Amino acid sequence: MTRAGIAPLLTSTAACILALPFFLLLVTSLLLAAGVALTWIVLPVALVPWAAFAAWTSSAPHAVRPRTRFVIALAATGVTLAVACIAEAFVYDSSWDGQAYHALAIDGIANGWNPVRDPTPAVPAYANELTFFAKGPWLLAAGV
Repeated sequence: MTRAGIAPLLTSTAACILALPFFLLLVTSLLLAAGVALTWIVLPVALVPWAAFAAWTSSAPHAVRPRTRFVIALAATGVTLAVACIAEAFVYDSSWDGQAYHALAIDGIANGWNPVRDPTPAVPAYANELTFFAKGPWLLAAGV
């Protein structure tokens, strides 16, 4: 494969890898806005628009066939996600904020707290942090 052929392949593969967290965050946000509690269904639902995006980026005319590009994007995203999950199992967050309110927020979202409908959590000790901090990483963690 030539250098001109590999650049679009790598670009579409990188776009697909970055698109998965985007669609996961989009699905979790939409479900919470609709008042639906997050369950195991979040990841499979997020994979549907991601697969459509991967097929769309793979269908652009380049040196590599679209089906091959789609398979490569799918495999690269799967490998990246698997490596991230394995690495995450060996990393323990011992920081104060990670133990205090980040873990509390992720656990709360996973167990039914809806920060869109109920912005003030039932935990008064960290009410300011849980109410005003950005919730994107918490939604991603709870969605997975």
